[in-house]
Amino acid sequence: MLLNYQEIYEETKSDLRDAEVIRRKNMPFAIVGTLIVLIAPTWLITKMALILINGTNEDIQDWLAFLIFIITVIGIGIIRYFAFRSVQLIFRGLVVPKIVEKIGQEFYYSQMGHVDEKLGDQSKIFPSHALWKGKDHVSGKVDDQLIELSKIVLRTSGSSSSSGSNSSQSTVYTGVLIHMELPFEFTDPIWIVPNKRLFSSNFPLLSEVENREVVRINGLQRGYILHTTNSVLAKRLFSGNRLTEVNNLIKKFRRKGITKKHVKFAFYDNHIVIAFKRKKGVFSLSWMPLFTKLDSPEFIEKQLLVLNAALGLRDSFA
Repeated sequence: MLLNYQEIYEETKSDLRDAEVIRRKNMPFAIVGTLIVLIAPTWLITKMALILINGTNEDIQDWLAFLIFIITVIGIGIIRYFAFRSVQLIFRGLVVPKIVEKIGQEFYYSQMGHVDEKLGDQSKIFPSHALWKGKDHVSGKVDDQLIELSKIVLRTSGSSSSSGSNSSQSTVYTGVLIHMELPFEFTDPIWIVPNKRLFSSNFPLLSEVENREVVRINGLQRGYILHTTNSVLAKRLFSGNRLTEVNNLIKKFRRKGITKKHVKFAFYDNHIVIAFKRKKGVFSLSWMPLFTKLDSPEFIEKQLLVLNAALGLRDSFA
């Protein structure tokens, strides 16, 4: 079941237009603020150079002008910040829930929710971690089977050597996790992961699987390798259309700028788990959201790209 972004746009365009009106109202603040912030460093460097050359013989008017300018920059910066934040709040508070609602009757969106850590551990494709967090949780059912995805952040924790009480955290993985249920079960697990040299460090749980073997699959995307405990099953399942969908998903994510890193797949029991590194969440605006038009079919298509690619892979197992 692939999502029709044009239909979803038609069903949400009235809400998108309301958000677009607010975005346009905030644009002048962002434009002025940006210009001031760009001009300020040049002005400051020039001013500092004059002070160094002429000593302290600056009259009071110059110093007042300098002070007024700094205050203006700070004020405009604050306005620009709130203008930036307002569009983000509209996007995640109004636009995204409406998009998710139109995906299906049982779909919902939670800004602070995330896919369960247990699924991540069961998939065996994540590095060791002590803390599992996330946001941008989308969850629903297609043909009575659960589909969910969210941003996840994995961190390790440790104690300082001096006291042993102060803990420090290090982020080991930031990305998106997609979890899909199937109406049947895999009799043996299968993993498609990057062919990395430090395998045990990148995939500590997978490296410990007993009777695991590496299987060479003709046609699999370059740089990837398949691991399984049943090579006959793996070769039978991943041929033809299914292998094509895996390769297409990898290529599409890279071509569309979803991720520049590798994509990882786990197929076990009745689950498919897909993960890839990405700093942004499942839904995202550009680096300058005030200049991202919200009421267009292309905008909806971009927001649904990750989910649609995953659904294409799921459909190949139907």
